[in-house]
Amino acid sequence: MPRQARSHANTPAGKRPWWRRLAWGKTPLNVIVRQATARLKKAMSLRRFYWGGVPLTDVVRHRVQQAQHLVWRQRLSLGLVAVSTLLLLLPASAMASVKTWLAVYLSWQPTIGVAFVHSDKLGHAAMFAVLAFACRLSWPYTPMARPAGALVLMGVVTEALQLWVPGRTGTWGDMAADCAGVVLGMVVAWLLWPGAKNALSMRMRADS
Repeated sequence: MPRQARSHANTPAGKRPWWRRLAWGKTPLNVIVRQATARLKKAMSLRRFYWGGVPLTDVVRHRVQQAQHLVWRQRLSLGLVAVSTLLLLLPASAMASVKTWLAVYLSWQPTIGVAFVHSDKLGHAAMFAVLAFACRLSWPYTPMARPAGALVLMGVVTEALQLWVPGRTGTWGDMAADCAGVVLGMVVAWLLWPGAKNALSMRMRADS
């Protein structure tokens, strides 16, 4: 432990600050701090710090790249959530216009309504499965219950708001389909996440 150093013969102890009179053994403490700081700067300049056998600078660069990938995935997921919410709350006339635009400009005519009686339930489940899958991969280190709960709340709120949207009706069946889609998307993301994580790590190593 630092202790009070003896005052030098040529300098009165009362005229020096108290921190300059501290010493470790026979060496003044301020000299020890300067030497340690110089060694730390030299070690950092030579990149001698390692994290699990990997240079610390490479670890930091890898973490920054990983964070950048996560930011872009999170932006994409939030965009999908915004578009899905807009589609769920559009009036029936606006939805008919969207279907007409798809049929005219993209030469795509949905025929799933002819083949399935409950095609709207299947559409709800597929939409929320995609949202759950995207959100889970965008926030992989967040507990699964948080994005799942947020999407379930989104489904409940949009179904309730559809009661006041012209031409739209919110039903318990649609709400159940939303919840089933969330569960399906989370399960698929949970099964595929180890492989996706390894592929992402290999890609970032190749980029670096």
